[in-house]
Amino acid sequence: MARWLALYVDQAGKSRAAMIKPAKPEDFPFGVDEFELGLDDYDGEPLTLVEMPDDTEFRPMVVDNTDDVELPMQFIDL
Repeated sequence: MARWLALYVDQAGKSRAAMIKPAKPEDFPFGVDEFELGLDDYDGEPLTLVEMPDDTEFRPMVVDNTDDVELPMQFIDL
């Protein structure tokens, strides 16, 4: 498994999601500096990383249940 789903809150307090593919999967996610990940509008709030299948066709649906909308997904290759 070499991809990680990042779930976080942006500076406006809205839910965000990003799919991260690290260059060195063996070093990820422990000890990562979340400010160096390149997450859109990230301001230091807690970040949750969820291991995902390596299949690039797999795209999870992430829904903000407060606004009842699917979140757009940012894709980041490190």
